[in-house]
Amino acid sequence: MLLLSVVMVLTGAAAGPGVAPAERWSTIVGVVLTSGLAALLLLGAVCLLRGAGRTLLLVGTWLQVGVVLITIAWWLGEGRRPDESSTTATGAGLLLVLLLSLAQAGAAHDRAVGRWLAGSVQPQRVLPAGRAGDRVLAAVLVPVATLALATVAVVAIAGDPVTAALADGLHTTGVDVSSSGGPLGRPAMPPAPDQPGWAAEFAPDAEACFTGSMGACDDLYWESAVGDVHEQYGSTCGGRLTESVDGGCAALLGARIN
Repeated sequence: MLLLSVVMVLTGAAAGPGVAPAERWSTIVGVVLTSGLAALLLLGAVCLLRGAGRTLLLVGTWLQVGVVLITIAWWLGEGRRPDESSTTATGAGLLLVLLLSLAQAGAAHDRAVGRWLAGSVQPQRVLPAGRAGDRVLAAVLVPVATLALATVAVVAIAGDPVTAALADGLHTTGVDVSSSGGPLGRPAMPPAPDQPGWAAEFAPDAEACFTGSMGACDDLYWESAVGDVHEQYGSTCGGRLTESVDGGCAALLGARIN
């Protein structure tokens, strides 16, 4: 489960526009901590199966429970946005992870496990001696470390820097652009005369907004009537964004874009 979350980060960073600079370091730290916790749990499982004890597994399990609780507390306090479309799914996912972590902890503490360990013929080493132990350690740590390093590298360098910076600016405004597959979409055609609320005086600004003038988009937003087609067109920078930035096109995208 932990390694799957790292794979999802790797896939998202490689296939998308990159990670915004404001989130890049926190993502890297999260990947490293998650991979380390996964490695600890895997080593703990190996030790338990060998009859060498359950200390590593218990330490990793309760660390996992603690991390999930901290994540839930952060999400409830600062990480959740009221308008977030996936609020229910995110909350259910975090709750599921917590329940699975607690179930894992309960299974590791089970009395039957303790009796089985106590009944071992002789105490086992945490890892086999010599080369056998090195092979076990490598079999657990090398794949996890490789995945972690690959994910960190992709997060650090993937994506166009300009696009990533734009995504960072949009993130600070609370605009959700993930549904478009990137921070910018193709411009939409400007309002036509047959659309309700169309006004000839705004047609030149609408055309300029369509061709890339972000100042014209902002002018449309500020000068047109509240709720009409020109305000809506200008607030999304000519249909390039999936949500309104309310007169902030030039600040986010620059004076002109292609």
